[in-house]
Amino acid sequence: YDNVGGSILDRLLSKINSNGRVVICGAISQYSGNLNKGKVEGPSNYLKLAEVGAEMKGFNVMQYMARVPLALCGMFYYFIR
Repeated sequence: YDNVGGSILDRLLSKINSNGRVVICGAISQYSGNLNKGKVEGPSNYLKLAEVGAEMKGFNVMQYMARVPLALCGMFYYFIR
């Protein structure tokens, strides 16, 4: 699970296990005002994924908005218990 990006993600990729998985849900290291406007630094160590058979996949909470009502019901249930 990575929400930092930049040099932290590069470091993680250099240490990733065989068949490992990385979930990308943000890149706070890139939020200096140029996100979607200027140059965003991507991982330079991404070939390590192919070397060890690992994978990286993006996650965005907006993809799951249809499940919010169910999640809220579940949280309410645990809250009242």
